Amino acid sequence: MEVTFDRETTTTDVDALYGANPDVETAARTIAYRNGWPENWLNDNVKQFASHFDTADDWITLDVRDGVAIRIAGARLLLAMKLFAARGRRDSQDIDRLLDACAIKDVDDVIAVFDRYYPEEVLSERALRQLNERFGGSATL
Repeated sequence: MEVTFDRETTTTDVDALYGANPDVETAARTIAYRNGWPENWLNDNVKQFASHFDTADDWITLDVRDGVAIRIAGARLLLAMKLFAARGRRDSQDIDRLLDACAIKDVDDVIAVFDRYYPEEVLSERALRQLNERFGGSATL
């Protein structure tokens, strides 16, 4: 969110999908030590919200060095992930910002994006409440 959407507040960590690779974890600990950061500044806890229906086109490559690619989720995929997590205030501002970035105008469009990445899931009541507040509807699933 910070890199792409200029989020005003940041967290103390970076969510990453790296498959708990020991080389990545060692490098992250070394970086943390050198910079006085918490050891868990890079974490893969986001894996619980990962879609299994995304494609390479859903990711934006920021940098590639020494065989390591840094990619970030595109706005639609990130919106779907945030909706899937729907952790209240923790995600609500990000969801609103992503709805704007995706130029989504109604709940049906949001549901289409969500279903694209999570076809086997349903939006939580919390996510639906936020969408109904934003779009002035009474959508249910």
